[in-house]
Amino acid sequence: PAPHEVRFSAPGVLRAGLRAIEPGRKTWRALVVDRVFGPYGCGEGMLDMVRGELPDGSVVTGCGFESFESKLAAERPDLVVITPRSQLYPSASGKALIDFARAGGVIAEFGGMPFYKGPDGVKETPASWQLRRALHFDAQCWWVKDLPAVPKKIQVRPTAAAADVICPERGFEGQRFVSDRFLGPGDTFTPLLKATWTNGVDCVAAAAIRYAGGGGIVVDGLFGSVAGVYSEREQA
Repeated sequence: PAPHEVRFSAPGVLRAGLRAIEPGRKTWRALVVDRVFGPYGCGEGMLDMVRGELPDGSVVTGCGFESFESKLAAERPDLVVITPRSQLYPSASGKALIDFARAGGVIAEFGGMPFYKGPDGVKETPASWQLRRALHFDAQCWWVKDLPAVPKKIQVRPTAAAADVICPERGFEGQRFVSDRFLGPGDTFTPLLKATWTNGVDCVAAAAIRYAGGGGIVVDGLFGSVAGVYSEREQA
């Protein structure tokens, strides 16, 4: 099979999110994490996609889930980008992600419901919810009942914080949204892609959270960020 096409649905969201978290940073050392590393996983196309969002002089490397923790320790990046392929994330490395963020690192998570499925394909375990809470945010979609109701989909547009994101005339289709209910004291929540529903609820499809103690997370819930992301039907 041919390698997956790699592209962000909304180019510029990562750049805007990093700017909201660390506006003065000139370069980044980024580690891009995908289920596997190589031509059918996190290959050069994926690394180039991330390089295009970062300032000149930034260093971008990649790894698979199995080698993530060893690469994190060896390379000591200041940015970890979890790619959106099929909404998988390295669920066995939840503690490593939390420790990285608490030490001032920045995480970027893309593609549908954040931290939704481990590499075994099991959906929305307690560990998913606990990880989101530890990283000071939650996820909202139409089936979640303990947060304000949101639509199954709505067209979202860049906010002022993401004004350089090139937006289609109809906007971007948002189906998964970022909730600020687990923010810590002194954290800053910056919506990047947003719409307001008829009930007055803000539907934030992408956001940056800057932690009071340093570091933060960029979350983009748009589907279609990379070929292979699950559809609404497959996820529900």
